[in-house]
Amino acid sequence: MKPTIPCNLEFDSAFEQGNLGLALKIKEDEYDLLMRTDANTKGHHQWFYFSVKNKCAGTFKFNVLNFTKQDSLYQQGMRVAVCSEQKSLLAKAGELPKEFAYWHQGGENICYTVSKLSTDGGLNRKGLSLKGNKKVVYYMLSFEYTFSYAEDVVYFAYSVPYTFTDLQALLAELRALPESKSILKEEVLCKTLSGIDVPLLTIDSGERLSTSKKPVVMVTARIHPGETCGSFMVQGFLRFLFSSNSLAKHLRAALTFKVVPMLNIDGVILGNYRSCICGHDLNRKFYNPNPHLHPEIIALKNMLHELSAEEREVLGYLDMHAHSKKKCVFIYGPYYPLHSLRYLKVRVFANLLGKHTEMFRFRACKYREEREKITAARLVISREFGIMNSFTIEASFYGFLNEERKVVEFTSSSYELMGRHICETLLEYTELLEEEKLNRLKHLYISKNIKKTAISDIKCKKALSKTRKALNDKTSVSRDQSMGSNRVSSKLEEVYESIRREIGEDLDSNDSDSDESEPESFSKEEEDRNLELILSIVEKFQSQGRNPPLKTKKRVDKLGKKTKEKMTLSDSRNLMGKNTSSNKLRDRGFIASSNGNYNNSTNGARNISFSIPKKSPNYFVEPSTRQRQNKWPIFFSANSTVKKKRVRDAAPLQLLNLPSRLPVLAAKNANKASNLPFPRANFKRVLSTNYCIDLS
Repeated sequence: MKPTIPCNLEFDSAFEQGNLGLALKIKEDEYDLLMRTDANTKGHHQWFYFSVKNKCAGTFKFNVLNFTKQDSLYQQGMRVAVCSEQKSLLAKAGELPKEFAYWHQGGENICYTVSKLSTDGGLNRKGLSLKGNKKVVYYMLSFEYTFSYAEDVVYFAYSVPYTFTDLQALLAELRALPESKSILKEEVLCKTLSGIDVPLLTIDSGERLSTSKKPVVMVTARIHPGETCGSFMVQGFLRFLFSSNSLAKHLRAALTFKVVPMLNIDGVILGNYRSCICGHDLNRKFYNPNPHLHPEIIALKNMLHELSAEEREVLGYLDMHAHSKKKCVFIYGPYYPLHSLRYLKVRVFANLLGKHTEMFRFRACKYREEREKITAARLVISREFGIMNSFTIEASFYGFLNEERKVVEFTSSSYELMGRHICETLLEYTELLEEEKLNRLKHLYISKNIKKTAISDIKCKKALSKTRKALNDKTSVSRDQSMGSNRVSSKLEEVYESIRREIGEDLDSNDSDSDESEPESFSKEEEDRNLELILSIVEKFQSQGRNPPLKTKKRVDKLGKKTKEKMTLSDSRNLMGKNTSSNKLRDRGFIASSNGNYNNSTNGARNISFSIPKKSPNYFVEPSTRQRQNKWPIFFSANSTVKKKRVRDAAPLQLLNLPSRLPVLAAKNANKASNLPFPRANFKRVLSTNYCIDLS
């Protein structure tokens, strides 16, 4: 658009990805600007991209009036993306610093506040509509820029643009590489509504590290057209994959990549911020896409169905995005309960990525299922296709915090470097999985061929030789190690410990508010002896057709008589303390039933409740007065301690005739562990984790 305004500046946005709706001169050196909304929508005012041609040098002020987000990184120091044609030529000639050769961050006196539209157009001073009940708030970005040269053309944008033309240039660059002939397969995912081909890149070296089919990693970007950071990350991702680097070669041999570098091409060309050409947010259409309006989503899900039909494992789905309110790079992932085996596994990739670069912040990652995002790509793909590592990788438009807690602004090269780090993390993650798989095979084979009882040296040597031959492992496994450990150590356990430290949750500790010191650590022999003692007590009662009985609390009924009442998990929300929120209960594996109570439904276990029989032997402690008043459920905590007859944490019942500070476990059918989502060999995990067990 070129408005014929008699002024010193000429505005233009009639180019690919350009967005400017109106420019008004209000002073000799100040202009009010209005962004165009996304095509076929009534909102999404965020992306702007326009050029200004000046006739003389000087400082001018620009006010972009119609932002709709209350919070913005401009409030935290973010600057506008700027590119000057004159400065670019001089920088390439060496007369100016290299940072001016392309896009850079610029602008002065940047301010983000309530828009000036609040004074007219039917809005009050706070930006609220005076007509009807609907409230509309607009915000204004103001900045100044000094034109150093006359007759210069300067481009301004919300962030550094990345157009469909830039993508075509990247694909031509990759085709020209010598490695591309053997590893690249170009296909068309589908056609957009405007008839443009959506490119699909399949990257596979053809080599195999094993006889099984290679896992697949799927990468997409630009489902939101204005989030240009995602394209730069994919560009760095692809350039590293196509390089001659030894790590890239190992990665191509280990995995197959399906990359859709630009999913919403129509929206990119039109200059939209969030929606496609039909006005829909494609990242909210994955649950039930329309084949006529959302062909990109239909084609993407069909490709996943084909991979599933071919029995190809999809190791991960990575969707590159950008964030307009937070700093650093972080991940949004699917939700798994605290006691799910995937609770830690889903966080491994993010933890490894945080160790590769300070641009990534592990503590900023979230693994939730928010109601407004339930139809987003990462959640739908995780649910429908069972892909655990279904992530949205969010990169800030602004920058990241370094070790000194100072903000370092992102550049296009920074985003490309982030894409390289993602590749390196994928390789490390794959190696971790292979090592863990090998360890499981070793443990499984050893447990089948080597008994815990003493065996002859000949049988032991035969079993070990068979193990090495089956696994093709040249390293020897010592007899003491194979017979003395129930679980093979792995680097993955170190990563789990790192995750626990980062998120501030030690899953092996007691979550109560007890003031007592930590329990003593037992040796392996002591743990086994204590476990056998506890299980023998439980089995003794079960063999007699009885459950280990517990004392009940008494209650006065309407007739004034004291009656005994059963305590169940659904009696109260006070599982981990008074007024425990529903989110914490859900993290503990509890879900709300139809009557509003909370019952445990951890994967692999049936609903659990505790019934308290009438009689009680002497070796159980009666619940304290505070516990009776708060109706705390009967909840066994692994690290609970007993001091005389006082229990000060969330475990109201403990064994008295066992040594002090002894972890407590009581389970129905303890030998088979039929009610627990853990195998018998991993009973120690139950001992070191707060868990509810059926005694009824």
